[in-house]
Amino acid sequence: METNTWENVFHQTDSQLNNLEFYTDEVRFLDKIMGDYFAKMLKQEKLPEIRKAMDDLHEINRKLREIKEELKNHQKEIVLLREKVFDESNQWFLEKNEKMNKDLSAFYLNYRDAKSETYNLVEHVLHQEKMKKLILA
Repeated sequence: METNTWENVFHQTDSQLNNLEFYTDEVRFLDKIMGDYFAKMLKQEKLPEIRKAMDDLHEINRKLREIKEELKNHQKEIVLLREKVFDESNQWFLEKNEKMNKDLSAFYLNYRDAKSETYNLVEHVLHQEKMKKLILA
């Protein structure tokens, strides 16, 4: 692999890390939403849905930290490869890079599902509150 290509892979990895910082903030926001509406969801007997949503968010948070750490290590390996520190075939690196891209794609899909699930729960609570206000008005 040429140095120019290593530069591209390095910048792609850096871009992915920056994207994951955005997702870190998003997960914090989803956790806050769940906390803010937790009591109201419990009153509506949504315990199984709440438990699943919270478990999903916990798993996404864990996976997010794991992927970020892998990407940071990946960048270090790119620098070593660019400097030709490794003498062996680069095939292991290409396979690892492909696996990381697949892991990121799976993470993004799981995140979207969890976000949708969280929003649906909160939307249900807000709809119920609005209905109660209309009935009492």
